[in-house]
Amino acid sequence: MAIKVLEIIPELSTGGAEQVIVSYLEKLKDDADISVRAVAFFRNKGRLWEKYAEETGLAVDYLDLPDETNALEIIRELRRYFKKNKPDVIHAHMQFVKKICVASALLPIKARYQTIHSDVGKIYSRKEAAEERLFKKAAGMKTICLTGSMAAEAERLFGEKALVLRNGIDFNRYRTGAGKEYRDKFGFDENITVFGHIGRFHKVKNHELLIKAFSQVYSRNKLARLVLIGTGELMEDIKTLCGSLGCGDAVLFLGERDDVPKLLQMMDLFVFPSFFEGFPISLLEAQAAGLPCLVSDSISKETLITGKIRRLSPEASEFEWAQAMEDVSNYNYKPEHFETEYSLDTIADQVKTLYTEQIIPGKE
Repeated sequence: MAIKVLEIIPELSTGGAEQVIVSYLEKLKDDADISVRAVAFFRNKGRLWEKYAEETGLAVDYLDLPDETNALEIIRELRRYFKKNKPDVIHAHMQFVKKICVASALLPIKARYQTIHSDVGKIYSRKEAAEERLFKKAAGMKTICLTGSMAAEAERLFGEKALVLRNGIDFNRYRTGAGKEYRDKFGFDENITVFGHIGRFHKVKNHELLIKAFSQVYSRNKLARLVLIGTGELMEDIKTLCGSLGCGDAVLFLGERDDVPKLLQMMDLFVFPSFFEGFPISLLEAQAAGLPCLVSDSISKETLITGKIRRLSPEASEFEWAQAMEDVSNYNYKPEHFETEYSLDTIADQVKTLYTEQIIPGKE
């Protein structure tokens, strides 16, 4: 009998955590030893990964809770779902950990995990960490982080050893030779320099600095273009900023896209000025596509896996970022050999090992 694993996420929207879950479901769907499905609290019809999961027939259930559902209702519905589906392993992503611990209390679940997808020290206050530590200890829930530095911080906060499980991608999707096709599609000839960024429009992504820096570049080079992929609550504010700085016609807002690997291949430089991150899949994708990357120095060095990376403080001025964008925009290079360590196949094998190492079906 296959081990039953349940991935738990608030919603399948467009983020990196959602992409990770979809990749687990896709890679392990035909495995005879393990049965993996996901459950989301909320449904967002038409969002990228929810739509993809539906179109590809991945095993995803929805509790269909209203947006304003209170904590007790979430716990009650989740516990009802656990009792009905009887998972051997539950794996929580993002927050909601205390609710999941309560909902699964005293049920015959053999292993509980939580993956923290962002900078641990930035998303937990001391009080929140102390509370979560108690809940996780009582439930026997183990913490998973995306890098060694994140794991060290989690161990400090939660008082127990954290596991490390990196994000992975299918490298072949980022090396299809689609660069010229997509540059032609968007009207970018060989004289145009294309800067790119992927991320939701949220304060932590530091779009304001990116736009201000690009406006400096554009003031000196009218053949510069900036491609922004993502959606979010600050998108309209960023559009307004582009207009006020005189670069609105040179910035493309592409929203949610299912062709990110091809879009990356048309870019000349990936710019990522976030205030903090965990292990951003978008940065891994950019490096897989062979792009030079200008990134915030607040991002762990463990996520920088090719030779053409320049780091700069997110607190640096737009003038410094603009200068760095101009300095590295013409780099040409081949990425170093990191495919095995970060390939989706490798990570899927590690995920399966994680789920099966302590569980023997039919035995307690």
